[in-house]
Amino acid sequence: MTASKVIFFLESDGVRLIEDQPQDNNHAHHQPSTIQALRLTEAKGLVSDFLSNDDPASTYKPYEKETLEKIYWSTNALSNGVKRSHLVSAGKGALLKELYTRDGEGTLISRDLYDGIRQAKIEDITGILSIITPLIEKGFLIDRPADVIEKSISR
Repeated sequence: MTASKVIFFLESDGVRLIEDQPQDNNHAHHQPSTIQALRLTEAKGLVSDFLSNDDPASTYKPYEKETLEKIYWSTNALSNGVKRSHLVSAGKGALLKELYTRDGEGTLISRDLYDGIRQAKIEDITGILSIITPLIEKGFLIDRPADVIEKSISR
């Protein structure tokens, strides 16, 4: 059986990145931020130190160990053909948010960029027109000639 995605639940709130502590003492408790997406190569980099450590229990907190283990399981799944892995909190509603919202609730691990969004270029105009032409014909979009799209391509 070939799966397109695998989902792992975490006891913690997701894959967290603990940022550098601020220099001033006014912000003693700095909130870690959730990592929304990782490429397979980045995920492998995160677990390489964990795997080479003889005694991970002494180095990592229990939630970090659990997270790193599930990132490792994700890298194995992706290396064996699964397209995406999701690491999601076991909290109420987290799975639905992860699967049905753009930014999700947890961390997506994929073999390469999942969205692949980038700034449009002049050479994209033909592709843009091929996408919007059927929508113009159905009355969903207003017709925009190629020269108008070219002038506004940077926006």
